[in-house]
Amino acid sequence: MTGPKQFHNPEEIVSSSPGLRVTRYPGSCALPFATPTGLCPRSSSQPQPLRGDVGRLIPRVARSSQPWALRRNPFGIQGSIFWMRLAFACVFINSIARAEAVPTGPGIKHAHIAGRECVRLADWGKAQGLEMRWIKRDESFEFRGNGKRLSFTTNSREIEIAGVRLWLLFPLVAQNGDIYIAQQDVQTTIQPVLTPSRNSRGAKINTICLDPGHGGKDPGERAAGNVEKQYTLLLAEELRGQLTRAGLKTVLTRTTDTFIELPTRPELAKRRGADLFVSLHFNSIDTSRDSVKGAEVYCLTPSGAPSTNAQGEGGGGWCIGNRDNDRNMLLAYEIQKALGQIQAVEDRGVRRARFAVLRDATMPAVLVEGGFMSHPIEGRKILTPGYRRQLARAIAEGVLSYKKIVERG
Repeated sequence: MTGPKQFHNPEEIVSSSPGLRVTRYPGSCALPFATPTGLCPRSSSQPQPLRGDVGRLIPRVARSSQPWALRRNPFGIQGSIFWMRLAFACVFINSIARAEAVPTGPGIKHAHIAGRECVRLADWGKAQGLEMRWIKRDESFEFRGNGKRLSFTTNSREIEIAGVRLWLLFPLVAQNGDIYIAQQDVQTTIQPVLTPSRNSRGAKINTICLDPGHGGKDPGERAAGNVEKQYTLLLAEELRGQLTRAGLKTVLTRTTDTFIELPTRPELAKRRGADLFVSLHFNSIDTSRDSVKGAEVYCLTPSGAPSTNAQGEGGGGWCIGNRDNDRNMLLAYEIQKALGQIQAVEDRGVRRARFAVLRDATMPAVLVEGGFMSHPIEGRKILTPGYRRQLARAIAEGVLSYKKIVERG
């Protein structure tokens, strides 16, 4: 059959460019949203149509009631790309220019900055019963009170809660002498640690699924002739023993050098009735940067936010794993805190990522990077049973601490 391509939903137009979807909203221009392979489907929350001066910059043909990709375009494909880029630039500039702060809520000032809802950090701290104190004026400060301590650095994503390092989704923003934090960070990074929710009465943490990374044809990282898949399995076996002695049931996604597809791993955890999912890995980096070392724990990136290592780019949609955003963060924090207590282990912090095993998990899930095999000292330690025993003990302590926090008496 010849003729123009038909679309089941005329509001969504799939571009011929890989990874690019163009969506048109009634009465507005068509805007592309990149959906890189491997990311979650886009969130159901949609951006608003362009309004005002920005809308007037778009050619009339692009604002037609017909999907623009199906109409004759007098500007050509290059012209369309130019107008779309110009529209995006104007939206971004306008969002910054209109960063107007308005007080909403009980004494907490809010601001729309770069398209994000933010709150004035001093107001938020006061509402939590915390006192703000500058450590180095206009650079670093902390909040203390009620047995809590939070440390911040202006224009940075790195914070500490009780001495444990975490990475915010967005950097703090200084504006008109005030420091603002993204509302999404308050809700999904800080509050789950400061005021964790608890399980419904009678709901217990009994079964832990351990996922030794890689296996079979997938060796994982390589360093000095050693392969990651071997040592993740050895770590999982040690951790299983420690959790079992603590009274927990433990299952493994693999017990031999076997390749298992990524989506199968959280599915195995679900089928075996696991209450938590812990994926175990080791890091590596090119030899020119072999000074990098330390442990880090990843939990799933919330919908619409960039992952820690994405350099602020992108923001994937909602995944099934996002149902447990608060629990994911709390579990990651407790394990990171315990790992940081191992002597000579550098705290690289709780981070966010959209790893497949985290996206598809139907229970609270984390991915632990236990250290760098490429580091000349830490790499040799990872090969020793004694050091892996220390790592396993710390991870077990983190799991047990999480269990104690969320379970009701």
